[in-house]
Amino acid sequence: MNNMKKTVDLVIPEKCYSMVDCWEAIMTMILIHFEKEPSVIYSGLDFYYDVSKEEQESISLENIFYNTFSLTNLTIVEETLKFYELYFSLAIQVEKSETVDEMYNSILQELQDNKPVVVFVDTILCKFNRMYQKFSYSHAIIISGVDNGECLVLDPTQNLEPLKIGIEEVFACSTALLTFNNKDKYTVDGKELLKQNFERNNTRSATRKTTRIENIKNLFDAISNNVEIVSQSFDNQEESLNTMFAWLFKNTSINIKNYTLFVQKNYSNAADTVSVLLQECQEKWMILGKTFMRMYYSSKKVRDEQFKKISLLFDDIYSLEQKITKELMILFNLNSNESGEII
Repeated sequence: MNNMKKTVDLVIPEKCYSMVDCWEAIMTMILIHFEKEPSVIYSGLDFYYDVSKEEQESISLENIFYNTFSLTNLTIVEETLKFYELYFSLAIQVEKSETVDEMYNSILQELQDNKPVVVFVDTILCKFNRMYQKFSYSHAIIISGVDNGECLVLDPTQNLEPLKIGIEEVFACSTALLTFNNKDKYTVDGKELLKQNFERNNTRSATRKTTRIENIKNLFDAISNNVEIVSQSFDNQEESLNTMFAWLFKNTSINIKNYTLFVQKNYSNAADTVSVLLQECQEKWMILGKTFMRMYYSSKKVRDEQFKKISLLFDDIYSLEQKITKELMILFNLNSNESGEII
């Protein structure tokens, strides 16, 4: 392992510190570093929930949460990253290092080319931050430098000062490296990318050919059909798990907000109808996240009332998502069969 010191200067906009989603904050920084305009961080309407109706009996809140997570599936990650190459002319390569030395050399090479490295980590294995270790979920951090076997780690959503972490610790919690390659010009317009994303999300998910709307319904059903088991997580004081669920719903809201901005940017007045529906849906998802968070601090009586409110929110969101799907098909000039499937 080379005992070298190399750093890359990164700008961390103030807005990154208040972002819910680590990916949004990190890509804002990366795009600025590569002199791209991050006015609209693209977010596709991806929503994964890989559990069939037959598998939803007596399922815990923890398992429900894990079934929604896509960052653990590198195939999904790679598909999502294609957007940045096509629209921002920024290619992103997903790598997995087999050894500590291999990871260190990969990071050092990128830094020598004045390019930061993003690392996906499993938080429960991040010994350098106790706050992470309460629960296992996928997270992303930036490495902006190395110094004699230590990495300079940035985590903008945690509003933390840069930390010096040994490469062994980074390797122990990492699941993948993301490296970047700047390209010269855009190759695909936004309308085409929106259409591609929509078609992908309405024909597949991580392991099944299920649509976004079907995944959302299965998630809502899993919670509604297991209220007693879900309630136990609050009785057992599983604050970190509940926080993660609140984050999931709020992050979905933020994704819809970013998606709406991108649709408006590319379709202008033609997107007025679907934009109104998207904005209403975004607000409902955010309320759902806040309601779910409040349940942890509530008594059982109040919690039962909150479950009723959540049930109504599920119905409202599902109805809005159905309307949005139909309007997007009109906007993208796509046809469907009687079952609503794209043909």
